[in-house]
Amino acid sequence: MRHKNEICYLKVFPLFFHLSDPLGEMRKMYDYFGMTLTAETEKEMQHYLDNDPKNTTYGKHKYTLEEFGVTKEDIRKEFHEYIEIMTRRGLKQDMIL
Repeated sequence: MRHKNEICYLKVFPLFFHLSDPLGEMRKMYDYFGMTLTAETEKEMQHYLDNDPKNTTYGKHKYTLEEFGVTKEDIRKEFHEYIEIMTRRGLKQDMIL
């Protein structure tokens, strides 16, 4: 995450794919980024969840690091600063890689 020998800090919201309360997480994310989640948008999100609860509309995608010529160690090395920050914020190591 370094660019030209400087640390690049991004405002990141850790959102996990297996959510027990997806709308609650979306409310938190909108708030975190200072955005307004309108009633209409929330209604559309709920409609999506009600009609596609298992996210089958777009199919499932499975990719491997090997397909892109990288290893877990490569990812850990490149993103160690991000991983360290997210670990301090409560992200469990086993959820990273």
